[in-house]
Amino acid sequence: MYQVMKDLRDNGSVISCHTFGAQHHVQLLPGMDPQIIQDTLEKRGHTHISVDLITPTIEDCFINLMQQ
Repeated sequence: MYQVMKDLRDNGSVISCHTFGAQHHVQLLPGMDPQIIQDTLEKRGHTHISVDLITPTIEDCFINLMQQ
C-alpha cells in the first residue's frame, strides 16, 4: 500500500492521495482522465488495481480543507 501511494503521489497529474483502509482516494488535476492512474500503476508493476470514480466523502473534504 505504501509503494502504491508513493507512486501515485509522484504522478504529476495527482493533486492529492490519501489512504482510507485498503483504498487510496486520489484527486486529479481538472480535466485529467482517471485512466492515467490505472496506466501509471500498471507501468510501475502494480497488479490487481481497480480505479473507480467516487463522490468525495466528508473525510475527503476535511482533508482537502486542512491542506489549504
